[in-house]
Amino acid sequence: MVLQEDADGGVDPTCQNVPRKVIAENCIGSYCHDSNGPPAAGLDLMSPCVADRLVKVKSRCQDLLLIDVEHPSQSFLFDKINSTKPQCGESMPYAGHMPADELSCMNAWVNAVIRAAKQ
Repeated sequence: MVLQEDADGGVDPTCQNVPRKVIAENCIGSYCHDSNGPPAAGLDLMSPCVADRLVKVKSRCQDLLLIDVEHPSQSFLFDKINSTKPQCGESMPYAGHMPADELSCMNAWVNAVIRAAKQ
């Protein structure tokens, strides 16, 4: 499956290119979710087609799906970025929550990915 994650279908124009901007700025780094060495939790958010590695893929937490297309509110990714006490581990990004505008864009992008995956 190849999703048009960069198309940002239905996402506010101020939130374009979430993988290249918000994810790159908040989730990729020397010890996080990049493709330079083993990524944290085995989750590479840097390589192209990031949405394909998130949709219907089990997390390491209670087999929750990273992005659950059928039950979006149960998506582990939503839990990790929106909760101060996620079901497993620490909230992300590791250093603290991302700025409100970026968090809003990230949530909108995940919802756009869910819509695209249902088509």
